Amino acid sequence: MTSNEKKNFNALQKKCDELEESLKSMTDNKDQYYRQYQNCKNEINSVHAALDTLPGLPGKRHKVDEYNTVDLDINARLFSWIANQAFGSKIKSEVKND
Repeated sequence: MTSNEKKNFNALQKKCDELEESLKSMTDNKDQYYRQYQNCKNEINSVHAALDTLPGLPGKRHKVDEYNTVDLDINARLFSWIANQAFGSKIKSEVKND
């Protein structure tokens, strides 16, 4: 192997080592982000489960019409319940009075 070939080989070996290190780092990051995603997803499902215990709360999936459903997020479900608690009886009594 000539001196020039050794330099090229060493440069390629160094580049290969750098790429392997970069790949390992990216794989580690991907795994960490996936674990964080799973943790967040589990927390969201726990909150939905807790919300399911409130009376009169709309479900996680809301049927818009015969063909369409919408997944309601936590805020929409909770705000719906709060509005129902705060204004539900007033709205019902106004409807009865009209």
